[in-house]
Amino acid sequence: MCSSDLEKVGFVNLKQQLTPTKDHGLQLKLDALSKKYSEHLKAYAFAYDEYIELSELSAKKTAPVGTGSAYMRELCQLADENKKIIVLETASKGWGKAGKGSDYFSQFKSTSSSDRLKRFYGRFGFVSNYDKRDYRPDLRGNMHRNPK
Repeated sequence: MCSSDLEKVGFVNLKQQLTPTKDHGLQLKLDALSKKYSEHLKAYAFAYDEYIELSELSAKKTAPVGTGSAYMRELCQLADENKKIIVLETASKGWGKAGKGSDYFSQFKSTSSSDRLKRFYGRFGFVSNYDKRDYRPDLRGNMHRNPK
């Protein structure tokens, strides 16, 4: 079966979904936002044609309370200004725990609960891709936020 046949029967065209946006200005703004918070967060967000993907948001153990929320407010504002959906995959419990000999990862907080992360992102308007009302099989990750 060729790719055009797959599209005819309703399969998602992943090549199209993964095409980086032509708006390099948005990616520069996302990079600047990550750099702004780099002292306390490891944050990676990427601009695509249809959405912004937040691929990682990890707080350092020394990060002041509210740093992740501040980053998320600015990320949501950028998405709204550019009329982009934000997608993400919540980490599972224990993600980011440092292994033996891993000094780099030991400086970041590990995930205490996937449900806690879902509540955190919910405060910014994110919903599950799998809820009946918000079901979006065309989007990556398990949560998304529509632009306001």
